Amino acid sequence: VVGVASDDQDFLNSKDDTKMPVVLVTPLDNGDLALKFGPQAVASGTPWPDAGCQKMLTTFTKGAADGQFSNAAMAQTDIRVVSTDYEHFAVLYVETRKAGVRSVWLQLYGGRPGGRGSQRRPAL
Repeated sequence: VVGVASDDQDFLNSKDDTKMPVVLVTPLDNGDLALKFGPQAVASGTPWPDAGCQKMLTTFTKGAADGQFSNAAMAQTDIRVVSTDYEHFAVLYVETRKAGVRSVWLQLYGGRPGGRGSQRRPAL
C-alpha cells in the first residue's frame, strides 16, 4: 500500500501511528483476488522488526461487474478496481460499513517491475 485516503473515523484517529502493510495480490482462477498483508508478504521473506504488525490472509470475492469485489469479513461491501496496469500500480475504491456508518476509502497500491503475478493479467 503506497497511500490511503478515507473518511473512516477510526482511520483518521490512528493514521499518524499506522504503518502501511506490504500487500501481495494474487488473482485466483475463479475471478476472486487473494490478498496477503503484513510482514510475511515481503518478497524477501524478511519480516518487519515491529512486533505490532500481523500477517493476514483474505479473499476479495468477485462481484457481478468486472473489477468489482467484496469482503464481508472486513466489512468491505464494495471494492472496485478503479485503474491498474497490472504490474506497477492499482487504485482501489472501497466502501465499508461498520455499526451502520458508511465510509469510503481510496487506496493506491504500487508494484515492482517484473514482480510476482505480472505475467498473469486477470480480467478486473
